Amino acid sequence: MPMPRPDLGGACEAARLRASLALDGGLDDDFDLLLLERHLARCPECAEVVAAMRRAASAVRRAPLLSHRCDVDTRRVRPLPWANIAVAILAIAAAGAILPSASDPPRAGDPPGRLAAPPPHLPIGQRSAVEDFVSRAADTQPKPGSAA
Repeated sequence: MPMPRPDLGGACEAARLRASLALDGGLDDDFDLLLLERHLARCPECAEVVAAMRRAASAVRRAPLLSHRCDVDTRRVRPLPWANIAVAILAIAAAGAILPSASDPPRAGDPPGRLAAPPPHLPIGQRSAVEDFVSRAADTQPKPGSAA
């Protein structure tokens, strides 16, 4: 979007925008065309600018079409050095081996893991579902020294 020019008034800026849209066929409203023509009749500076815009657009449209061929210079394209590829593969393998996997289910006999986030503060008298599972797990495990 063009930046407003402090040296132009709002009417001149709007007229030049309308003229640009009209050149591309983007001004569909007859009212906007009427506003443009009225402004150009009253403002010789804008009339001159719009006439130059029309001449430039006409010159571009009359210019012959030239074929263009884009050749790729393969000498400038260098393959990625193997050392960089090896370092990237080693970094990915090390990250995969070092970072813990959250998708692995806990195994029987593993100590209880930490929660990813602390439990929310519940209203007085309301219990968390985590407490239900922790208490059931503690009840089902044999106590040390007891015969199971």
